Amino acid sequence: MNNLKFRVWDKKLQILGTVSNIDFEFEEVTFYIDDEEELDVSQTFEDVELMQSTELFDKNGVEIFEGDIVQYLDGEYSFVGVVEISAFGIYAKNKYDNYNFEDFSDENTKEADVEVIGNIYENKELLK
Repeated sequence: MNNLKFRVWDKKLQILGTVSNIDFEFEEVTFYIDDEEELDVSQTFEDVELMQSTELFDKNGVEIFEGDIVQYLDGEYSFVGVVEISAFGIYAKNKYDNYNFEDFSDENTKEADVEVIGNIYENKELLK
């Protein structure tokens, strides 16, 4: 991963935003909503959940972030899982298994053969 990009879930406002600044000295995150940079919001680290980009895109061209819920459909090898980044790679995890993105993505094109269907903050029901 070369270009660190983050989005944020604001626990108080219950909204997703795109991070424009992370201030480690004052422990604040500044972000904007709906790609309108003039609507900056600042919150403390305790009031937000940061989600890092995987630098991958789903089959519809949607950027995939930690916390996204993705669906993979390919006959008998189908699953729904939450995207997580670890020291060992990028995974889609559900209560049954961990699916490594190396198995269904192309490092050269940065495309993954999954579809983002939601995220864990707005669409928890998709994991049932």
